[in-house]
Amino acid sequence: MKKAQKIIIYSLGGIVALGAIAAAAYLATPTPTSHYVTVPVNQMNIVETVTGTGQVQPDQEAVLAFDGNGGTIATVNVQAGNNVKQGQILGTLRSDILNANLEAAQAGLQSVEGGAKPADIALYSQKTTDAQTTLDSTIHDAYLKTTDAVQNQIDTLFNNPGSANPTINVYTQTQAQAASINNEYVNVLGFLAAWTNNTTSTTSASTTLSATKVFLTDLAAIATNLNTVSSGLTQAQINADRTAVNTAATEVNGAISEYTNALAGYQEATATLAVEQSGGTLSTIAAQQAAVDAIQAQINHTVITAPFDGIITDSEPKVGEVFAAGTPAFTIISTGVYKVEVYVSETDVAKLAVGDAAHITLDAYGSGTVFPAIVTQIDPAETVTNGVNSYKITLHFTQTDPRIISGMTANVSIDAGYASQVVAVPSSALVTQSSATYVELQNANGSFTKTKVQTGITGINASSTSDTGTYVEVKSGLSASDTIASFGNSARQ
Repeated sequence: MKKAQKIIIYSLGGIVALGAIAAAAYLATPTPTSHYVTVPVNQMNIVETVTGTGQVQPDQEAVLAFDGNGGTIATVNVQAGNNVKQGQILGTLRSDILNANLEAAQAGLQSVEGGAKPADIALYSQKTTDAQTTLDSTIHDAYLKTTDAVQNQIDTLFNNPGSANPTINVYTQTQAQAASINNEYVNVLGFLAAWTNNTTSTTSASTTLSATKVFLTDLAAIATNLNTVSSGLTQAQINADRTAVNTAATEVNGAISEYTNALAGYQEATATLAVEQSGGTLSTIAAQQAAVDAIQAQINHTVITAPFDGIITDSEPKVGEVFAAGTPAFTIISTGVYKVEVYVSETDVAKLAVGDAAHITLDAYGSGTVFPAIVTQIDPAETVTNGVNSYKITLHFTQTDPRIISGMTANVSIDAGYASQVVAVPSSALVTQSSATYVELQNANGSFTKTKVQTGITGINASSTSDTGTYVEVKSGLSASDTIASFGNSARQ
């Protein structure tokens, strides 16, 4: 039995050997011409390309906001769609108090530099008195606005509003949040009660306004999280609560802005008077100059200018409204110079370099309209998306064209390599086996022989604008006078 098994194994080995010999004989045997469609081997210029898709973007974009403490909008000089020049004023905040303070500080600087006169001291004394009057009026007004915000605007959100034991009556995320907002409300009411005794007190004003702003910010967060499922309220009730909180916050923020400016004006006036009364020394002159510079910086924060030539894409402020510092006011994009960002594989990024020429088509105009571009930046670090590494390539259009608009879909083709007058074959004619590349070469008698070739770059025929095929450079194994089968693996039947 064992002997029979051994014989069978030897027989299978013989069959395998015979099969290999037969396969080798088949590959070496010329194939009849009728089984192939042929193409001549040509010389041509080949351009290797790397492609990608992105969107047209402005070369520069900026979201602009007021710095400092914010304030009341005085002017809005542009709207969305307006073209602007670098340095053009887009909008301003009211700065009449600051301007008056600046004049006083500048006059004070002149006085300390040249020596104060009795008439000057009398003048600055009167300005200090006027600044005190303005501050007292502003503090009283802030008291009234804060009282209205806390006791009238948001009273519907609490049970026992204005009492010693108010409790929030809308849904909160946690019991701790409810306890915290109740305590904040009690504290604010206590500060207001103390303020009532002296409605021109800067200490009461600063303490109460600061605490009220925190309280309303936390209350706004609770109102924002309300929904009809968890709160048991209708959407109309939720909207009414949110409006009440926002109205209260706007009222208090406006009071804070006005109080801050009035306090700064009073402090500046008293400082100037003190300098005038003490006489000008090097230190007092330096201090007064610093005061002038500080007020000028505050005034600068009330103005937004265009950082570069461009077009306004968003304009939010409205004249007369209170605008908080840091809130986006204007958005500007540059015009004329546009860019496109595309992502390529780590294999393709190795083929590219800054300065490579590129061609871009825009879906809006079709593939027949080509815009020249150039690679201007290659990100050195990868971007990982779904576990796949890719690299961002930035290209800029090399010519300005009014047809190019931000947001358009762009199809990018980058020239990654070039081979001049090389032997080339259609990519479909190549057969890959065991890491080697072959073609079916036609013999003189019309038969075909499998022939090994060494290949170079893959790309398009740069010698022809009508040829859209993909070609592969052949560095060895063929000459321009040869003819080959054109269909690669599918050619042999």
